[in-house]
Amino acid sequence: TDIKKLNHVVDVYKSGYYDFVATSDFKNDFVDGTLTLIRGNKNTLPDVVAGRMFKSNEFGVAICPVQFYPNYEPRQIKKKYVLNGYDLINTNFNITYGILDENIEGYTKTFKIVGLYDSSKRFNDNGTCYISEKDIVEIIDNEKNAMSKNNPMLNSGIPILHAVVDEKENISDVKTQLEKMNFSNVEIASVIDTDMVNTIYMSFIS
Repeated sequence: TDIKKLNHVVDVYKSGYYDFVATSDFKNDFVDGTLTLIRGNKNTLPDVVAGRMFKSNEFGVAICPVQFYPNYEPRQIKKKYVLNGYDLINTNFNITYGILDENIEGYTKTFKIVGLYDSSKRFNDNGTCYISEKDIVEIIDNEKNAMSKNNPMLNSGIPILHAVVDEKENISDVKTQLEKMNFSNVEIASVIDTDMVNTIYMSFIS
């Protein structure tokens, strides 16, 4: 929480808590229903072109592409099977996850599509939706719980945190602030810099 209070830091999360791939009930004869779910908050969500953004304390809400194609290979789009996002606003979908074999029940979660965005502006594929930080943490924790039943060593290792910086010009400042807090191995993980997105992801060992 102290890191989130640093100047120019708009999000902080543990490694592995950024996105999640799940199977949804969009599955039919033409698409397999696979979605990528990305964490989002008021500082990192894409511009909404229809509907609304969600608040940080909301659960079970999603912002999905205008041209929606929930499939494992979403870049190989068959245009006639693309879903019109405008028809999906305020409708619900379910995801299932945490299922390793027939002996594990797994989890189901329902989301309501409250907004739409242009996936091309974020370089996302057409099967990528944004969900709240709380939802992504819940899903990944449940997934790890299911997988740890077969692999008790799953959660071992050095914890790595990721900080999202608002603009590339502020990288040095944030890095200096982190080093003063005695974080080690502060490195730039990736940079996204377009007209619509200007965030820098930094990783460091806690």
